[in-house]
Amino acid sequence: MSTNLIEKKIREKAKKEADSKAKAIREGIFAAFTENGIHPFQIPVSHNGSEIVCEKFSDLITYMVRAAGDKIEKDLFESYVSKLVETRGAGLHQDLMRVVGKLVFAFRLSDHEILDLLLPKVIDNGRPEGEARREIQTTISKVRQTEYLNGVDQTKDKWSEPDLDEIRAIVSQELTAIRGSDPLDYLRQLSPVKGATANQIIDVLFPGDPLLCVGKAPDKFRTKRKTAHGDFWEYSFIVPSPMSALKGQTQEGRYSDRSLNNVGQRRFLPVEFDIAEFCRDKVTPTVFAVLVREWRSKGISAKQAQAAIVLYLMRDREPVLVVDSGGKSLHVWFYVQGTDEERITATMKHMVRIGADRVTHSRAQFVRMPEGTRWNDGKPQPTIYVNPEGLIL
Repeated sequence: MSTNLIEKKIREKAKKEADSKAKAIREGIFAAFTENGIHPFQIPVSHNGSEIVCEKFSDLITYMVRAAGDKIEKDLFESYVSKLVETRGAGLHQDLMRVVGKLVFAFRLSDHEILDLLLPKVIDNGRPEGEARREIQTTISKVRQTEYLNGVDQTKDKWSEPDLDEIRAIVSQELTAIRGSDPLDYLRQLSPVKGATANQIIDVLFPGDPLLCVGKAPDKFRTKRKTAHGDFWEYSFIVPSPMSALKGQTQEGRYSDRSLNNVGQRRFLPVEFDIAEFCRDKVTPTVFAVLVREWRSKGISAKQAQAAIVLYLMRDREPVLVVDSGGKSLHVWFYVQGTDEERITATMKHMVRIGADRVTHSRAQFVRMPEGTRWNDGKPQPTIYVNPEGLIL
């Protein structure tokens, strides 16, 4: 549809609206931007001297996106997709899926418009043009085959949503049980092994000389024999299962040292609790924000609350490791080799319900190297609980 026809359609709708309704609609537009994760800005209510009033938020978005030379198009999408440049390596695919999901369903853009918009951003991220083009096209195809509304998978087999009441009750129960002790210190005291180095831990987790994929940064990783990696404390990330081959084909069709195609049998299920008040942008509140604020008012940090959840899990199953990411999260490693995948998925869904991040369900997902070094700030990633007996199912 041409810009003129779109503008005519919008103006026809505008004539039908009363002033009182126009104000309500404009307020709705502000709310719609906020709900879609975009910081509110001044919505223009006039164009070429004529007031624009839309019955639907999508009508205004269509107008703004496709009206040639409209400043709001640049401001809106540059502010939203610019975060792709800030995300390197492994994190790009997940962010790209969220962004494409919103551009498809919230902003109603065509495949061609999305490709033109995102291609320069993904190239800036360090991808060659051909690879960037294929990755965007593959992501668009995946999004259109699902109900990936507003960046959240709405398919029938979706993961559990966090149950805030259950999380609140678990943390309260465990804090009461340890009678005011710091749950992080309590975990450290429970640890059967103390003072183990990164290499000692890896030797216990992966006996022999298997292929392991480790990384010093999300986009700097290699798959080699365990003995060829050297000092594991220098690394930030590890795939928590041995690899079956040096390289495998990714979902984008390229060959990489890390893909689902070259990960061997699942050995561990790491569970990451990354309960925080704000999202990565440090502005948008998370679903856990209300809990974090409650705990803070009682002198309890988010990481202490995570440790309390780990104590709760230990009532049923002994973990092998609990690793402090050096940032906001704790990673809990469970030994699952030989366990049926349906049972593993059911376990992971329960973990997500009580605050875990579902991404570690993927066999190829990087997790923090125990006793490693954070790639972006050099902080240590200490293990606060090490129990080799957790290797016994």
